[in-house]
Amino acid sequence: ADSDAFIVIDGTTTKQIPASDISTYAGGGGGTFDATADGAISAGDLVGLSTDGKVVTLSASINDATTGSGTSQTELLANQGGGSSLSWVAADWSPDDTRGLLVWGDSSNTSPYDVYGAVLTKNANGTISAGTPSVIYDGDSTLYPNTQGLTVVYDTTADRFFVAIALRHSSANSGRKAMGVVCDIDTSDDSIDTGTAGNIRTSADCYFHNRKTLDMMTSQGHIVFNYTMTAYDGSNSVISATRGIYVDVITIDNSDNSFDIETQTKFDAATGAEQSIAWDENVDRLVLVYTRNTGGDLAAKVGEFDSSDNSWTVGSEIALNTDYNGGSKHIVEYWSSAQQVALIHSPNNNSSDTSSTPNHTFFQLMTVASSGQTLTLSSNRTTLRTEYQSAYFWLDMKEITTGKLANTMVAMWHDHSGQTVFAKGFTYVSSGVTVSDTFDEKDYGNTSVGSGGSCLFTNGTGFSIITVANDDPNDIDYVTPSIAPVTTSGAHYSRWIGIANDAISDGASGTITTVGGVGTGQSSLTVGTMYRMNSSGELEASGNFYTDASYTNVGIALTASTIYITGGLSN
Repeated sequence: ADSDAFIVIDGTTTKQIPASDISTYAGGGGGTFDATADGAISAGDLVGLSTDGKVVTLSASINDATTGSGTSQTELLANQGGGSSLSWVAADWSPDDTRGLLVWGDSSNTSPYDVYGAVLTKNANGTISAGTPSVIYDGDSTLYPNTQGLTVVYDTTADRFFVAIALRHSSANSGRKAMGVVCDIDTSDDSIDTGTAGNIRTSADCYFHNRKTLDMMTSQGHIVFNYTMTAYDGSNSVISATRGIYVDVITIDNSDNSFDIETQTKFDAATGAEQSIAWDENVDRLVLVYTRNTGGDLAAKVGEFDSSDNSWTVGSEIALNTDYNGGSKHIVEYWSSAQQVALIHSPNNNSSDTSSTPNHTFFQLMTVASSGQTLTLSSNRTTLRTEYQSAYFWLDMKEITTGKLANTMVAMWHDHSGQTVFAKGFTYVSSGVTVSDTFDEKDYGNTSVGSGGSCLFTNGTGFSIITVANDDPNDIDYVTPSIAPVTTSGAHYSRWIGIANDAISDGASGTITTVGGVGTGQSSLTVGTMYRMNSSGELEASGNFYTDASYTNVGIALTASTIYITGGLSN
């Protein structure tokens, strides 16, 4: 009928109006409305309406490419190392190689005393594959990795990974050191080309218990490394004047997988092992969060780097929390879509339970000034857990940049015993510098994690959790959790509003067909059957043309691919 026309006499003028014009104006004769898509929508998608008025495809899980129940663990690597346990699992992702690098250490102080690495591939179905593990640092009975620190970061300028390792000495404090290793992925066989390990500090204890002590200074093309140092002279005596928190600027030479140290700068005289850093890409500033020597309070400093002479301008100390008398467990991460620095923090022990700061684990945001070296801590504080963190090196945060969880900051923490992993996603809300939940807190197993810890792993789309196994401390497991959207999200099945008959690009406006219209793009429907919405956000056949109040009717199948949308009809 679109090719037919209506004849209209306007005064003395006769006009022909194509039926297609009226069809477009009338919206196809059924119930429709226009809306903006939050994420790309395909033709035939069932969509829900979010509280912001945008439509999004319904989903049982918003963690892209998720399979299985989302709570059971899968073995990634078995029988690793030669000792009684593994420790310090840490991972990062290379967008240039579409691969990740997982590193871990043998913490048992028994042969072979090594640090290992394995190339990770994230598959489309949510599974992770690991290449053949290899030794990236060859320890011995004299100089070996221990629980002082092991972490990894990807250098986007050099297209290499940098691994920092704290090493203990069997006989003398003055023999302790920190070393760095450059690792390059060979995508032809998923092997690791490792450079020669180089010294970062010698004759010194270097503590970086928090894995977020490496970051990429994107605008500068350098890596920044943070640690607490206690140096010793030849007779094992502490050199008091050098003690404190240091920030090193490191440049990778990708011609031979070596590295150079541009500067080693003392940011503060604090001597605790609890510190973490984040590079704020928006204002080109470094944020250092640490525990004060006096009172164990939580504090921060902001540093500005001058590449012309490799110098730092370090701002004054900023008090973040003065109730943490026993110290703090914490981690910071830059949130690019929010242009904020995210902070997880928790008291060091249960004696720090005060009226203003309960004995809980918190999530807050920090706004870094674009001039000078200052920041502002948001007054909006979200409680992650009403319990403090004892295993602080298990905190982690990653920003998801694409897919259903795009722009979400995923926070990971543990219960006090360290055996249960929790994760929660946050969406930035500009007004008031607050956050809202992307998905609710999720428990990933009651006995899931061994004493070696865990980390988040992402290729930018969705996330997984990698852990040292609790049932066998020589195994490394992972889970790609199935995450249901919060009920306020348009992706939740209870917020179904209609069907998109045509594809709509992310951020574009399109037409949604709803009650009274005919939804297209379906498949395998039984003609004459009423269909309702199930908890997975999918159509399922209903035995009646009415439904219980806990369900939502969608409509009646006209053909195998079309459905007349009735909505409602509760019993």
